[in-house]
Amino acid sequence: MVMLFFAFILLVSAENTTSYPYYYPFGTVLGTTDGVPAYSNGGSNIISKENNYVSVDGVMVFTGLRWQCVEYARRYLVQVFKVTFDSVANAAEIWNLTTWWSVNGGNQTTTVPVTSHINAASSMPPQRGSLLIWAAGTDIGPYGHVAVVVKTNTTALFITEENYDDTVSWKDVRSYSRSLRLTRNDTTGFYTVHCQESSSFKGWITMKDGERPPSIAQTGGEDETRSTQPRTIVVFICLGVLLLVIAAFACLVMFDNLRMDLPPPSCQYDSVELDVLDHELELSED
Repeated sequence: MVMLFFAFILLVSAENTTSYPYYYPFGTVLGTTDGVPAYSNGGSNIISKENNYVSVDGVMVFTGLRWQCVEYARRYLVQVFKVTFDSVANAAEIWNLTTWWSVNGGNQTTTVPVTSHINAASSMPPQRGSLLIWAAGTDIGPYGHVAVVVKTNTTALFITEENYDDTVSWKDVRSYSRSLRLTRNDTTGFYTVHCQESSSFKGWITMKDGERPPSIAQTGGEDETRSTQPRTIVVFICLGVLLLVIAAFACLVMFDNLRMDLPPPSCQYDSVELDVLDHELELSED
């Protein structure tokens, strides 16, 4: 019964954790890719209104509002490729840009041509440094979303982003936030990125060949979609339940030992009663 009781407590705690997810506090590092940390926004509905800047060759370059998805996309491009893009009202508007900017020397003076590739309609797959773009929609939100492709192989994309899932920390698990399946149609040669928010996903934007800055060779990796790292709160709950079970078991063992050490009162009573009866029989015989 004790074990069933504690199992019930654990089940209720797990359900409560699922119903009320733990958002990592605003500004917590969720993970780092290519030396560029991704921070928690504290929840998708939070807008900090705090501008963020990074230093490039001694010049402060604007990256966006902390810690929105657009901010990470721009900061990754600035710090890894020394490339940025114009200010936009939301992530969905990035799709309409036809040029980015080089920030060599910290100054935006040279344009970098880019090409938009519609999902399932392009023979050019996403590359490291490509931006995946989601339009506004019920499955992604009213402002759309953007993520950076940081690794690729023939069957998967590995991406990093901010303000997508602030309940998952991946910094001790891998070097990207999640992966998406990539397929190629053998008949048309077109590539398709498969994602949960498929109705809002538009495609990817890539710097044109010859305009792409030097970068590290692309590598593959394991195909993971979600972190398997246990939530801290669940770990503490499990440890607490385990300690309670051990304490309950120890109490039961101690109670059994004490009961064994006590003289059996029922046997004592029976023996006294028998002595009285024997005495009465002796008197009757006399």
